Amino acid sequence: MSATDTEKISFISSVLGTCQISRDGRNAAVACPSCGDKEKKKLAIRLEDWQFHCWVCGFKGKSLVPILRKCSVPEVISYYREKFLGHTLRETQATQEIEEKVKLPDDFSLFAESTRVRDPDVRACFAYLKERGITQQMMWRYRLGYSTQGRHRRRIIMPSFDFDGELNYFVSRTIDSNFPKYLNCKSNKTRIVFNDVDIDWDKEIVVCEGPFDLMKCGDNTTCLLGSSLSEDSLLFKKIVANETDVVLALDADMQEKTQKIASSLTSYNCNVRILDLSGHKDVGEMDPSAMQKAKQEAKAWQKRDMTIFKIGLIRSASLL
Repeated sequence: MSATDTEKISFISSVLGTCQISRDGRNAAVACPSCGDKEKKKLAIRLEDWQFHCWVCGFKGKSLVPILRKCSVPEVISYYREKFLGHTLRETQATQEIEEKVKLPDDFSLFAESTRVRDPDVRACFAYLKERGITQQMMWRYRLGYSTQGRHRRRIIMPSFDFDGELNYFVSRTIDSNFPKYLNCKSNKTRIVFNDVDIDWDKEIVVCEGPFDLMKCGDNTTCLLGSSLSEDSLLFKKIVANETDVVLALDADMQEKTQKIASSLTSYNCNVRILDLSGHKDVGEMDPSAMQKAKQEAKAWQKRDMTIFKIGLIRSASLL
């Protein structure tokens, strides 16, 4: 038995209790934390690559991260990733290539610090935020700001910060009927995670479509900055690297893309739930209580859901 296997067995035993080693020394069996039965050692862990499977409840995965989330603390998970998987959250973030420094408008100011500003454009922005149900607490929480000149005037500016707290993106939304509705900074959005600084990758995250949707989704939320999630994007890579559970809260007109994203993520062993908008066009229309209820009731996505969805498309087409 190699020293590496010895270290692995020692770690497994320290976290999951006494384990039984198979005759060939390739697998370790422990009590399954998902089953709750501490006597039967039916969860098999392959020491070579950490894949596991419980022969009772079917709980399985490609690393011990899902198991450790059930019975350990974040520090142990971080140690496991760095010691045995050879990567950390910080290293995943460091793989992105910064093409150019993102910079907010020179006169960027926070709304939460400007409640007494008399500028009519700023007051109009305040009125718009109030109409959308954005409180002062949320203005602080999401660091919303404004500019009184140039192309971002009469717009709500929402900045994003990376894992290290550095500005990595920002978007502004007009309060009028101007086109375009959104202005994005000059940066490759596939190489950033919007407000990564606020995300705990060891907990379930909500993924919505745009920055102004995520304010209604509560904590641990990020957005696509568009309508797709490429496997080459940093967001996809970080979800997969950390085997993070995901709630997809995408617009009602994105059902087909929702199915494709869910299929891609589950193929990498990530659990996905789908949020039902219940008659709303997008999550931005929902009040916080309705959104909270919808998150609690979000249903787990299964492979058959894609088949059912495709059959529905065929039936709809046949009626035309």
